[in-house]
Amino acid sequence: MARTYAQEALRISDLIAEKLADPVRVHAQVWAPEELLPESQKWYPLSLGSGLTGISLLFSSRIGRDPGSAAFTHRYLAESLAALRGTDRIKGLYNDVSSLAFATWAAHRATGGYVQAVGKLDTHVRHVSETMVSMADGGPCRSFQDFDVLSGLTGMGRYLLMRKDTMGEELEGVLSALVRMASDVEYGGSRVPGYWSLVPPTADPDRALPFGADGHLNLGLAHGIAGPLALLSLAWSAGVVVDGQRGAVERLVGLLDDWSLRDERGVFWPGWVSFDEWRAGEVGPWRRKRPSWCYGSPGVSRALQLAGDALGRPDWSDLAIRSVASQLSVPPSDWVVHDASACHGWAGALHLLQFFEEDCPQVSRVLDDIVVRIIESFDADSAFGLRFTVEGSDGTADFPGFLDGATGVGLALESYARGNTTAGEWGAALLTV
Repeated sequence: MARTYAQEALRISDLIAEKLADPVRVHAQVWAPEELLPESQKWYPLSLGSGLTGISLLFSSRIGRDPGSAAFTHRYLAESLAALRGTDRIKGLYNDVSSLAFATWAAHRATGGYVQAVGKLDTHVRHVSETMVSMADGGPCRSFQDFDVLSGLTGMGRYLLMRKDTMGEELEGVLSALVRMASDVEYGGSRVPGYWSLVPPTADPDRALPFGADGHLNLGLAHGIAGPLALLSLAWSAGVVVDGQRGAVERLVGLLDDWSLRDERGVFWPGWVSFDEWRAGEVGPWRRKRPSWCYGSPGVSRALQLAGDALGRPDWSDLAIRSVASQLSVPPSDWVVHDASACHGWAGALHLLQFFEEDCPQVSRVLDDIVVRIIESFDADSAFGLRFTVEGSDGTADFPGFLDGATGVGLALESYARGNTTAGEWGAALLTV
């Protein structure tokens, strides 16, 4: 589909790539008040969210139109491999060996190379996924990080789905664990989903909202039940089905439907449900959250759209479309978006809304509006072209990464310019494809 600002969007994406071309220089230019940063925004080389492996996705995605980007991709992967030798943590998709495996697979898909590297990394990925499955006891969860996209089973499952021909057994193990977690368990005298998390909605205790010890049910795409719903639906569409998968999808959609809210504009979702709210059967007063990937309604809507497509349920797809339409009735100037990032800013909204362009006539206009906002915020004199919000503070910083920094913006702008909702491997990292 033709884009009004395609040429300028590509120009800005190219400028961002130029600023990110040297991983050593990029690391030296990362600036942030370290004491203010939540863990997710701190520079960590082996992080899809904030480090080298995530930045490599920008260059591997560009190889088709700029073959010279292969050299920059390789440079980032080499630096990542050097960092890998210093860690042996068991972490999910966004960290350590799993993040490098994902980034290397993306490079393989773009170049045809890295075959031996992918094979060697997958040996370690098998160990990580099997360990994570063995720790899933059916809930309640110690933390949403047990199952979420960034650290848990959902993100690992998405990589395994990409590699289903060689890691089908490990994939089925992850899917089966996520299916089990959709069943109810006893907790505090009530029946709650196995996805119930015993920690507050943020993993950083210094930033946690006031919350009781009884935890919450997280509804978002990054950290909540919309993530497993997206993966189970994507697997179904890819022909990978385990026992109970349909019922688990239906259960997760039912939870999202039950806990959806309505205002004068239409349907939206709270970020989470507390234990008191669960027992009462209703949530307290909620205003619309910003339309972000991590917690906002567009992320939940994309998971519902995937489920509707997978199981042939137009009513689920219609719920997703109605939610997006209600969001689009709010002027973007009132979305309370503070920066251009993919996780919670304009780039994330730009990426998500493209999936609804055929169903919502307003989307094209709003996409153009978002792109203009990103273009106008570009600062050629800053380290990476844009500055980003430090979560939990009034500060801003130079972040180069995929989730919170310039990489995600560059990818979203290129996707917009090319009218491309498939988004390659980087969209898979967000569980949107």
